[in-house]
Amino acid sequence: TGERVLAWTTMPWTLIPNMAMVVGEDIDYAVMELDGHRYILAEARLSAYEKELAGATRVGSMKGSELVGRRYRPLFDYLVDQTAGTPAFTILSGDFVTTEDGTGIVQVSPCHGEDDFNVCTANGIPPILTVNAHAEFLPMIPDYQGLQVFDANKPLLRALRERGVLFRQDSYLHPYPHCWRCDNPLVYKAQSSWFVSVTSFRDRM
Repeated sequence: TGERVLAWTTMPWTLIPNMAMVVGEDIDYAVMELDGHRYILAEARLSAYEKELAGATRVGSMKGSELVGRRYRPLFDYLVDQTAGTPAFTILSGDFVTTEDGTGIVQVSPCHGEDDFNVCTANGIPPILTVNAHAEFLPMIPDYQGLQVFDANKPLLRALRERGVLFRQDSYLHPYPHCWRCDNPLVYKAQSSWFVSVTSFRDRM
């Protein structure tokens, strides 16, 4: 079934609008074979997945630069038709990828993060918004339509587990932005904006 790239995310719901994966060009990656599948992850992260990779055999090594440009089959195909003719679902390089945690491979969704937006648009991948102003999935995501993104995490993870593509699930404590007024968690969401150069006509005003 080909190689499986082990990408890491702290927000499972962003796997739906995922449009690229990012590696570090100078990072060393290992190819591990287990139960007929080949998995790719950063060499420096092998010990962190010792339990999941028990019995695996290392069958290859490569630099991140060798992964850049490879295409992959996304976990969800909702945006495949809309991105036809673009470099969506390609492995890109980014200087924000580290081997301190995760797998050394980051999945990105251009509408839901600054790094995500910058690396995708710089490579010609269009931002496609899949949620409304209430962070609920739009009709273009029929299986999760109307679900608020945080409520979608559990059924989404269950679906990935049933399909056999969830390699590991952890509880992970990390800082997350909240509204200072109502204390609700916030969602990064790209949107078009316009700005007025007031200084150019300030004197006439």
